[in-house]
Order: sequence, then C-alpha cells, then structure tokens
Amino acid sequence: MKTELCNEKLPNVNIYVSAELTGGDLKITGQDIGRYCEEFFGDSDYEYFYTFDAENTEKLFNLLLDEPATNKLAMLKKNFNGPDCCIKLREFCQKHSIKYSFFCY
Repeated sequence: MKTELCNEKLPNVNIYVSAELTGGDLKITGQDIGRYCEEFFGDSDYEYFYTFDAENTEKLFNLLLDEPATNKLAMLKKNFNGPDCCIKLREFCQKHSIKYSFFCY
C-alpha cells in the first residue's frame, strides 16, 4: 500500500513525498527539486527517507487511528500532508517518543 503525502509545486521548489507500508514497516520517501535545493544543498534535488520499524509504526498508527478499521495510510495523509508534512511528522514523533531512521542525499 502506498499514498502520496505531498505533490506541491512552489515558486522555488517542487516537493514530492509518499508513504508506503511494507511488512509492518512504514517508509516515507521525499524529493525536493528546484532552485531552493541548489542554493541550500548545492544540488538541484534533495532526496530523503524516513523508516519506521514495525514497533514504532504500530505506535504511530495507534496514536493516529480514530477507530481500528480506519485505513492507516489515509489517516497518515489526513494528519501529515502538504509541503510541511515531514516537519509535522517529526514534531509528532518527538512529542510521542516515536523512533525512526533518517537518510538523505
């Protein structure tokens, strides 16, 4: 299962973020492309990845789901969407002690 959290074209950057559940783990992949990336990172694109193990994925969804039958990725998108979706996600995880690994290039 996969869902899009952000597909925004802003004046200086295009932001694409998607989330996928695989074997109980949550993987979030993002790519920012544009002038902002070139000025800030020295390259025209910036790719980043968040990975939640099964335990922290379960913890995240237990805090988000309003009822057990709710679609997990739909609830993720409802809470974390748009250009600042990753900022909202990091703040939520910090507040609730949810761990993830982060990788970028």
